[in-house]
Order: sequence, then structure tokens, then C-alpha cells
Amino acid sequence: MINILLVAESNKSHLAENELSNHRVNSIDIGYMIDGRSYDEEIHKFIEKNSDEIKNSQLIIIDDSDYDRGFCIINHLRFGDLRNPAIMVCELTEDEIFRRHNYRFHKGTMIIKKDDLSQAISENKVINLKNELEYLYKNFKDEFLYKLIIKGPEQQGRHSVANQWGAYRMAEIGGLKIEYSFPKTLYFKNLIALSSAAEPINLQFPIVNKILLIDDNCNKGWSSCLKVIFGSAEIKEYVSWNDATLDGVKEQIMTDQYDMIFLDYYLDEGERIDRIGKGKNILKEIKGSREPNGILNEGLNPVIPVIMFTASNKAWNMDELYEAGADGYYIKEHPETAHDPEFSIENFKNFHKTVSNCLEKGNLLRKYWNKIKDVQEKPIFQDKDPQLNKERISERLKMFLGLLKKAFEQTEFDKNTFFYSEWELAFLTLWSTLNEVQETWYEKSSNFIPFEYNDSDGNIQTLPHQPNGSTKIRSDNVNWKIRGSDKFFILYQPALDSSKRPILKSYNSNFYSVKKYSTTQLDWYSASGFKFDDLKEIEEKWKYEEKLFLQIAFLVENIEVGIPLNYLQKTEYLKNLHKLNNESRNKHYLTHGEDSLDENFSKLYREQREDIDWKKNIEQLFEIVYFLCTGKQCDWNAK
Repeated sequence: MINILLVAESNKSHLAENELSNHRVNSIDIGYMIDGRSYDEEIHKFIEKNSDEIKNSQLIIIDDSDYDRGFCIINHLRFGDLRNPAIMVCELTEDEIFRRHNYRFHKGTMIIKKDDLSQAISENKVINLKNELEYLYKNFKDEFLYKLIIKGPEQQGRHSVANQWGAYRMAEIGGLKIEYSFPKTLYFKNLIALSSAAEPINLQFPIVNKILLIDDNCNKGWSSCLKVIFGSAEIKEYVSWNDATLDGVKEQIMTDQYDMIFLDYYLDEGERIDRIGKGKNILKEIKGSREPNGILNEGLNPVIPVIMFTASNKAWNMDELYEAGADGYYIKEHPETAHDPEFSIENFKNFHKTVSNCLEKGNLLRKYWNKIKDVQEKPIFQDKDPQLNKERISERLKMFLGLLKKAFEQTEFDKNTFFYSEWELAFLTLWSTLNEVQETWYEKSSNFIPFEYNDSDGNIQTLPHQPNGSTKIRSDNVNWKIRGSDKFFILYQPALDSSKRPILKSYNSNFYSVKKYSTTQLDWYSASGFKFDDLKEIEEKWKYEEKLFLQIAFLVENIEVGIPLNYLQKTEYLKNLHKLNNESRNKHYLTHGEDSLDENFSKLYREQREDIDWKKNIEQLFEIVYFLCTGKQCDWNAK
């Protein structure tokens, strides 16, 4: 007598009363599982629920008019620890089953027609089937896995399959204990069994506060993986851009409320023809783009880090994403790489590197972007002409920001082969912004400034114009004055003789001879490197009109709009300006290429490079630019 577990639809099977009456039979009803694909995971639950009955049986007999369901039960049994011989009651031959149902029987399992069942069941038959099973499990891949034919998920396309398998592989490789149950389907069980496992790698990801995840498959393990990877970070997840938009996400992106965005390339929303590349269109909306008609879409936030999730490993798709503004991408692994653990390990390492680099880049860019928006929205010279200079300042600052971005993306090959650094170019572009700043602040004029002097009798005399009545000095003599004030950086005044009388030009008595004056001089002994005193004569050879750092120093010292600087703050800005001019800007042969007397003229450019902290220098220079444009000190902690 054999302990048999009969798996059947209770209202259709009568084997227990007839063909199996000589054995101990325990029956389990499967009639509640109705229809094809939906019962794949139900069968897994069914086996878990009845595991005790299965363990206590010597033989499992499946009597099911739905052959596909019966075959599915047998296959699920083979993936578990319940190694019971099985008989399938079926009126078809093995060849017919293969042709109609695409199923191959394996060792430890047999098919028997209902009329032959009572004669076929014996203790010897059970022993033989058990021996076959032992052989099957010793050669599991060859005898079972490689012969198994499973359909279903592949028909859903690469995107869907990669979303199921990819999250599982990320959790496995990363050693992530996530609160998500992956599919218990035959497809997944077979895939896991065939895949080559790898030892989990422990990588420390950067700390972030808030992440935005937009992925129609975020609930298939991806959200769970990210929650474990980023620990205490708040993760807002949406299955569509439309849902995110309705929840105010666009405004949140514009106000820089997320540290990072993970965006799926293929989003299952809208018309089917729009789904492929939907993520790329959203990326353009976030980062900005130029429309085919030439109109520039500024974007919601061009500096927020966006990492694209994609099931595609095609190089041209990656190029498209970078062209659209993506900061990086992660390939959702497809089952075709399941046999290659090295690919999975490198893919996860690359994800870690991408996240780290994007966050570092994003944190620096948003630091400047938020301040650049201040300059654009609240410039203290907003009521002063010319408007063109204000727009040029905005353009220069965007150019500077773009070069900062490229500094993070520049390859070692470029730096070592072509002898340039984007950090240096970003610094020089920001420095050039100072020229636009001085153009905005200074009123430059050749007008004759009324001049008072004491004559030989001690009386105060005023010269309102030139001897010939002209109100101009000379076309090449230009006074520099801060707009709206009486503070002169450069002032031309008539030269006086020993009797304190104005001197006429020797070759033209219609004009006075003039001298150049300024209150600004270099002083190597002062804390700031500059000295600001009464007007003193300066020689033409010093070319104050070309000394940008002196022009800016005068502005820092004298601007009284906005929140005035105290002595220590001014000293700090002026000291930094002096240092940046001498130690960074002046050491670039790029900025002194016309001067063959310069010490760097005899050196190769790569020999001129020194270990300069460009990040620090850029920050100090930007603080000066920011003050001159907004009248405020640069508070890096304020958004």
C-alpha cells in the first residue's frame, strides 16, 4: 500500500474511489485555480500551503483536465525541496503532449492513461521513479533546466522582463535585504537556477535627503532597492509623469527640493507610439532643450542630477540620453546576462560610481545655479543702463556653469593629451564676467569735469571747460566714475604749473594739458594688497583702463548699494582678488599669450601648471562677482 497525494479537481476526479482504492489516498482540490497564466504563482502558494501533505506522500498523482496546469504543478515541485515522484493522468502520448503543449517529461515523472493507472502503480514503480529523481537532481541543469520550455514573460518584451529580473539582480549583487517579494513564477525560478550567482559586494553610497523616482515599474522591486541603498532618504515615487505633475512635482523640481532624480526611459503612459522615449522627452522638459522651431525651452532645473533607468544597452540610446541632458544611466539587466555575474558586478559598481559622481557634480552646480538665479532676478544695477551688459553677465555666468559641468565630465585623456582643464577654463570665464560687471558699474566719459584750484592770490577759481569752450577733455582721455556717484576710479584734470595755474598744451593753446589721477594703488604691505587714498597722479604706462583687477578692487571698496561690507569683509574680498589675479589668472599663458616678456612665454603650457585648488579659487572669485551684482554677501547655506 502506497501513500498517495491526489491533486485533482474534486468534482471531476473519481480515482480515489476506483483505480486507487487499494492505496492510502489524500486528496487536494485545485479546482479554484482557473485560467492559464494567472495560476503560475498560485501554484507556488498551493505547494507551500500543502507542503506537509506533499512530504508525507510517497507518490503524487495529478488528475487534471487542464494539462497545462498539471505540467506547471510538476515543474514547480522540481524547483523545490519536495522531491516526490509524480504521475500525470493523461490520455495523450509524450509526443502529442510536446506537439500540443510544448512540454517535455523528465526523469522521476511519467504519464499514464486513466484505465492503466491501477496496474501501473506499485512499490517498485515508486522506487524506480525515486531513483530517477536522484539522478535528475545530481544532473539538474542537463536533465531538467536545459530541457525545460517556459513561455510567458518574454512575450511582454525586453522592458517588462528587465524590470523584473533587473531589480532582483541589483538586490542580489548589492546584498540588499528588501521588503519586496519577487515573482514565484516558473520563469523566475528557472532563471535564478540557470544564472551564475556572485558574492554580494558592499558599497557605501552617498548620503542624500530626498530622491524622486519616476518609473512605471517602481513597485517591482526598484523602489525597495533604492530605499535600502539610500537608507534614511525620502523617496517619492510615481508610475507616470502625469501623476507626478498633478502632485506638484514640477514646482518641487524648480525649487530644487530633490537631490537626485531616477527616471525610466520607457514609461507606460500615453499612446503606445509615445512610450518609447517618453522618459527622454520628460528629461528634456526637466533639463531644457531647443525646439525644432528654434525656441529655447529653459527647463525646470538644468543642474539637478538625473540618472536614466533603461533596459537598452544600445550605444546610440545612451548618446541620445546624454544629448538630452542626462547625467548618467543605469542598465536594468536583461535575463540574457544572467549567466555573467561579472557583468552584474560591474553594472552595480558603475551605478555606485554614477550616483557618487552625479551627486558631487549636482551639489556643486546647484550651489552656483541658485546664486546665478539671484543675479538674474535681483541685480542691484537693475535700473542702470546698459541693459545689454546685464544680459551679457547672465550669459557669461551660464557659460561658466556649463564649463563647471564639463569639468566633472572631462576625461583624463583630454587633460593629458590636449593640455587643458575645464576647471581652468571655468575660472577664466568667470574672471571675464568681471569685465561685464565693470562695464555695468562704470560711467565712462570724456566730458571735462569742472575743476577748482587756488590762484596765486589764494582765491578759488573754477575751470568749467577748455579754453576754447569745449566740454571734452580729449577722445583718448576717459574718466571712470561709479554710476550715480561722485567716486572716480580714473579722473583727468588740468596740470598745474609751479604757480598752481593750469598749463596749456604746448602745441594747442585751445586745450589744457591734463594728468591722470586715481585713488587706487597696489600696496604689497597692506592686508588687502591695495591702498585707497586721496587722488594721486598715476603714470599712463600703468594703463589703469586695462587693469581689470584694479577696476574691480575700486568697486569692492566703494560700492554702497545693498548691504555695505564692513572693513574685515572688504579686506577679505580684496585679498582674495589680489591673490586670484597674481596666483591663478596671471599664471595662465592663455591670458598672456601676447606678452613675450612674460616669464611663462619660455615654458610649455603643461610646464606652467601648478597644483592649484580651482574649486576654492572659483568659489572665492564667484563671491566677489555675486557681491558686485547683488550687493549681498554670498551665503552658501541659503537656497
